[in-house]
Amino acid sequence: METKEINFKNWYLILLSLGGILFVIAGIFLIFIPFFSDRLFPYPIVQIIVGIISILFFGFATIIIFRKILGKKPGLIINSTGIIDNSTGFSAKYIKWENIIGIKSFNMVVVKFIVVIINNPEEYFKRYKTGRLDYKMTGSPINIYTSVLKCKHKVLVDILQNELESRKKIEIN
Repeated sequence: METKEINFKNWYLILLSLGGILFVIAGIFLIFIPFFSDRLFPYPIVQIIVGIISILFFGFATIIIFRKILGKKPGLIINSTGIIDNSTGFSAKYIKWENIIGIKSFNMVVVKFIVVIINNPEEYFKRYKTGRLDYKMTGSPINIYTSVLKCKHKVLVDILQNELESRKKIEIN
């Protein structure tokens, strides 16, 4: 199998980063508004805490998004040994074909992702701490977020399912 690299939709990442910047600005606004005018919350300390949380969370997310925009790594690599998923802000996930049981599509509101069902989720829990939350939501610690990739969701699902089916046929023969 030839290696397939699927890059990020940079325009989508730029929109996400602009949204993150707006929330950081809103957090700064929340911190300083109690000193200059009426409060938005009954207690100024609550408003300041919400502002700080907004700055920290969205600032961190925006930095991760900028790293994806400026980085050279593709969002997803499909090769003869497995799948390397760089689509999230966390470390790249390497999934061997031999560990993959199935591929399914999953939609959550407006976000589409591909669930990679594996035979050893406990091993992935050790390597990827965020896998437990994904496992509770979808039944697998490995989810490929396709909204940020330059490939249509359905096309990518088909590519992965076809590759998995061809590998299962080879194992049978």
